[in-house]
Amino acid sequence: MSAPTPDTDRETAFAEALGAAAEEYRIDPGALADLGWQRGRHLRRRRRAALLGGATCAAALALGIGLLAPPVGTGPGPGPGFGPGSGSGSGSVGTGPAAGPPIGGAEFRDLLTELLPAGQLVETGEARGTESGIPQLRLIWDDGHGQAQYLFWIMKHGAPSGCRPATPAGDACEQRTLADGTEVTLYRAGTGDGEPAGSKTWSATATTPDGYQLMLQEWNRRPLDQGAPVTRVDPPLTTDRLAAVVADPRWKRVEQAIRDIRVEVRPSGTVTRTYG
Repeated sequence: MSAPTPDTDRETAFAEALGAAAEEYRIDPGALADLGWQRGRHLRRRRRAALLGGATCAAALALGIGLLAPPVGTGPGPGPGFGPGSGSGSGSVGTGPAAGPPIGGAEFRDLLTELLPAGQLVETGEARGTESGIPQLRLIWDDGHGQAQYLFWIMKHGAPSGCRPATPAGDACEQRTLADGTEVTLYRAGTGDGEPAGSKTWSATATTPDGYQLMLQEWNRRPLDQGAPVTRVDPPLTTDRLAAVVADPRWKRVEQAIRDIRVEVRPSGTVTRTYG
């Protein structure tokens, strides 16, 4: 076997950096796949299949932490000074230290449940705070009319998604621009292939002028329980209420507390991670 070359050393370091970033976030591939609902059920199924084949790279790239992603405002492709053959062999994600104190998973969850219809928290599947880089919640809520599942996350450097030119039959998509310039995409998906009869998935995705993205999804069932029937006719929040939740001013404090992750790959292959 031939001796390693500088290029192969960089490739190895690059692969290790991707793995390190993905491990830090511990993203659920099923949750990642659901981020594509507003683009239609067909794309969602393709993304889920891709995640099963390469969850590590997808976790790094799909949530905006991919080391190949350029800084906001630049064109596509690797950023300067990173990747095989780049010369420096180092790269970073994040633009600077966090501006506010961290918000833990429990507090983040409480901020959301205060905006849900009166009811009770049945189950918390996940509650990650701002220290994770992408605060995320997954919970079951019961407002007295049946259980519903919610997925909510906030991330930096999100890009507006918008509605597809052709919305699949049975679905509905609406775009709104708020007074502060925030772009909101509202999507209502009906029963998809392989889902129990009457399944509905409604979502609101907001992208702020300063680049934060918030997404709230709700189901009238437990989507991770394959084959389980629906638990109510409609999800609890109407389209207007979904839009109001993702546009609530309380999320500004959460956005300011999100930590930046910086990954450095040295010519020796050493990978280090620091946080803002």
